[in-house]
Amino acid sequence: MAIYHLKVKTISRKKQQNVVASAAYRSGESLHCERTKETKYYSRTVQPETHILAPSEAPSWVFLRQDLWNEVERFEKRGNSRLAREVVVAIPNELSESEQRELVLTFAHDTFVQQGMIADVAIHRDDKNNPHAHILLTTREISQDGFVKKKNRDWDKKENLLAWREAWAKYTNLSLEKENVQERIDHRSYEERGIELLPTKHVGYKEHQLEKRGIRTETGEYNRRVQAYNQRLISLQEKRQSLVKEQQKKETDSISKVEISVKGYVALHKKIELVTKQQERLQDNKSKQKLHSYTWLKEQIETSAYRQLEEKNLHVYIQEQPMELQGEYSVRMYEKMKELQTEDMVSLVEAVERDMVMEKVESHLKQSVTYERLQSHVVLLDRWEKSMQKQQNNGRISDTRYVSNMNILQAQREDTKQAIQWYELQAMSYLSRQGYSVYLRDWKEEKHPEIAIQLLEEMKQSPTISMGMIVQRVKENEVLSEAQKIIRKEVTIDAIDMRRKQLHKWKVAEQKQKRSERVEHIIEQAKVLVKARKILVERCEQELKQYPKTQGIIQSLGMTENSPVMSKWLSWKQAMGRDVTEEESMSYVTKLSLQQKEEKMLQEAKKVLRKEVTYHSVSVAIDQLQEQLTDTPIKIILNEARTKRMAYELAIERAGEYQKLSSKWRKTSSHQYQLEKLKTWLTQKGIDVNNLAYSLQRMKWNVGKIEKEALRKERIAEVQLPRIQQAKKVLEEQAIRYVGETYPELKDLYTHRHLLSQKERQVLVQMKLWNEESGKVYDFVNRQGNLEDLQDKIIRKKLHVKQSISHVSAVVQKFAKVHQAEQVLAQAEEEKKELETKGNTFKRVVLRDQTLLKEYQAVQERIEKAKEVLQIKQELVKENGEARQAELEELKLSYHQFQEKENRLDGLLEVSDILERTRQKMQQEAKEREYEHQQAIRRKKMKHRGLEL
Repeated sequence: MAIYHLKVKTISRKKQQNVVASAAYRSGESLHCERTKETKYYSRTVQPETHILAPSEAPSWVFLRQDLWNEVERFEKRGNSRLAREVVVAIPNELSESEQRELVLTFAHDTFVQQGMIADVAIHRDDKNNPHAHILLTTREISQDGFVKKKNRDWDKKENLLAWREAWAKYTNLSLEKENVQERIDHRSYEERGIELLPTKHVGYKEHQLEKRGIRTETGEYNRRVQAYNQRLISLQEKRQSLVKEQQKKETDSISKVEISVKGYVALHKKIELVTKQQERLQDNKSKQKLHSYTWLKEQIETSAYRQLEEKNLHVYIQEQPMELQGEYSVRMYEKMKELQTEDMVSLVEAVERDMVMEKVESHLKQSVTYERLQSHVVLLDRWEKSMQKQQNNGRISDTRYVSNMNILQAQREDTKQAIQWYELQAMSYLSRQGYSVYLRDWKEEKHPEIAIQLLEEMKQSPTISMGMIVQRVKENEVLSEAQKIIRKEVTIDAIDMRRKQLHKWKVAEQKQKRSERVEHIIEQAKVLVKARKILVERCEQELKQYPKTQGIIQSLGMTENSPVMSKWLSWKQAMGRDVTEEESMSYVTKLSLQQKEEKMLQEAKKVLRKEVTYHSVSVAIDQLQEQLTDTPIKIILNEARTKRMAYELAIERAGEYQKLSSKWRKTSSHQYQLEKLKTWLTQKGIDVNNLAYSLQRMKWNVGKIEKEALRKERIAEVQLPRIQQAKKVLEEQAIRYVGETYPELKDLYTHRHLLSQKERQVLVQMKLWNEESGKVYDFVNRQGNLEDLQDKIIRKKLHVKQSISHVSAVVQKFAKVHQAEQVLAQAEEEKKELETKGNTFKRVVLRDQTLLKEYQAVQERIEKAKEVLQIKQELVKENGEARQAELEELKLSYHQFQEKENRLDGLLEVSDILERTRQKMQQEAKEREYEHQQAIRRKKMKHRGLEL
């Protein structure tokens, strides 16, 4: 029987109460109070159903019960502070658990949360006959930064209490009416309603327990007298009316000659199509008999299904369909009637149409149907439509084909949209049945279907967290979705930071151009990114609490929740779609940190090389740098630089003394002696005393040159060479891991990597590069013959390229000779003219000046030689010098590539032997480790017995 009960009381320090303890008692959870340093826990036989509702602007930590009420305890400073307000309501027993949940949550949301309170709801069902709810409310409004300083005193007014009482009666009666329950409750007293009945008093928990044991209480005695009095006033028929419940008639077909199923019907239809084509092609009696048999069976199935529906008066919908589809609809509706155990026409029609549309959509998608795939298909159809419109505008598609394709597109779009609507309707219906539809009120009505889908997905992924946290996650996902549109790639902490830097530069540029609208748009985007970053950090912090060992690894590696590794870890955990183990989490974080370190090392090496880091480029760079260090050792250069610097400083000092003495107008014999001595010393050091400034500057330049060379060598030894060597080691380690993960027989290779020689490491790198270039895993052991054949082909190609290089190089050299001869001829002709003019002669006139004659003869010889060279120009008429030069460069590059492949194949041909040696080394070390382990166990046992081994 539905009864009205609503009681409001406060949780106050004045009464020596603790709000964390109160929340623990009502929720049945273990909560730790930070103020008293105590853990509060009250066990219950039936675990309460708990929810936390909060305004949309509330931060995410309010959905964590312990954090919420500890924050209340911390915020309220006074000794007599009112910490919370509690509302206790009795729930009608006539409602199901999901209906009770929806009633309480809707009432709490509309009555308290919309006014700015946070509601901690606990539904108690310890006694099946007394379901009730405790609603613990905060006394302050909440903002994004936490609780506000000033309390809302309007919540304490009596008018509010009366409004709450009326609201509970209203919401309860609406729920009872919705479920066709005749009972109603009223918040007014008998006196206010004009009823002469006497009201009963509320029986508290302690008195209720005493009454259950048979111990009479004062309140119980009073209520019994009141009830006896009221019974005399109300007739039995007015007091209780019998509830009439409709029973649905369930009938199953026990007598059926033909088994009716959609799966069998569809298979039979396909057989008929196949046999029809076969009969048309062969025209034989066997195919004709098969076709007749299958067709007769199909007609029997359709007739049987139709008659079954006709007996249930469900054939009306079938008659409205086209004649060729009536049989299929009959079979589908009959199977749905058996599956759903219902004869409701609307439900059956909806189920049949849904199945047919889903099958069509599945044929469009060519894979199983999900909500995400349907959304993607809608986008794909939009792109297809734009593409066809563009083709029609450009005249690349005929009008007939365009209309045909558009009809197909529109049909697919209608089917897809209908499937999406059914998914959304199913999600909305589920939330309504479970009493969670109240959570949709934080969004606009047009977004409810989409949000319902997201809520269901979050509930599947995180079944253990509260509904309030799920709602908060969906809101946060909306922010992350906006951030993804801004970033245009996966939302991670490092991606957000990078995009924020770009936005800042863009904002500065737009501010200089005084474009205020764009600046405001940039600021809005930056705010979204700040929110998204905060969400990722909070999620990392919350998720890491479940993995203490992972936290330990993070701290040991010097990483924080703000690091890119953590955002990648969070994305990985969400992508897994399940709860990952501590070992998996630790392994992934270790792997990420290793990748981060390796990427950093490779980036440092790239700065040194100033080009792409490959194993070949790194090896060549190491050889070059070591050769530079070997040519002139650093110690020698440093000693030379130090000696030169000291000599320069001493020369500066002596030159200063020399200038000081030489500037004196009166010099003694001692001064003259010192000047001669200083002059001799400076001359020995190569310093001209008559030009001291230039000599000292030259000496300083030589010192600086040696010091720069010393610094360069020192940088090579201390910075560049170590970085490149680290990069080489990283590439080798990556190759070892790859080979161990790719080839099962070498799965422990990384553990035994210290056994590998440098040549073996190099071969493993070549194996990795070979597989990456070919795009598949190559069997180097069993397919060595293929490698040998490939090497022979490469050698032949290399020889052919070498011959081509010789031929093209000869042509290029001829072009170079011709070009040089043309330049020489032009220069010689010019000199000849000058000599003829200078000697005042003309062509073929003997020059009288012997010097001019010799010069003239030399120029004439150069002209004749140049003309002889230019005779080969006729051979090059059909040739193009620039093209030949480019061809030569390409041939040299090809030759170099073939040379590299040949060298790589030389190493790969030894893979079989190297892998066998490596396997033997690993087995030998494993045996040695096992022997040492057994010896250690033996020594421990002997020591335990008091003996020494």
